[in-house]
Amino acid sequence: MEKRYKGSIVLFSSIYGSVSPNPRIYESPMDINPIEYGVGKAGIVQMTKYLAVHWAKKGVRCNCISLGSFPNKMVQGSHPRFVDRLSQKVSMGRISQPEEIGSPVHFLLSDDSSYMIGQNLFIDGG
Repeated sequence: MEKRYKGSIVLFSSIYGSVSPNPRIYESPMDINPIEYGVGKAGIVQMTKYLAVHWAKKGVRCNCISLGSFPNKMVQGSHPRFVDRLSQKVSMGRISQPEEIGSPVHFLLSDDSSYMIGQNLFIDGG
């Protein structure tokens, strides 16, 4: 990318890199995400900002996506009450779907976002 003086990097974080998990959602048998999960995701957001500034003059952009309520299929199938509690905390009243992530990623990788660097785009349903 540096040799071509063009490129885009998209890193993936989580809303838990910016907010703390609500312990009321995580009733037994679900465990609340540990602190190191949030710290790691916050680190990805900061790394995005660092890389964006570092690579900007070389034509390489770096941005981040923070996903919200996105439990995997196994969790959805085996813990429907957890998914219901999680959905109630989302403004849209539901968890996200895999197909809702592709377009924002495509946008950040495309020239349509050519003047965006170091941003953390939340895909969280509000």
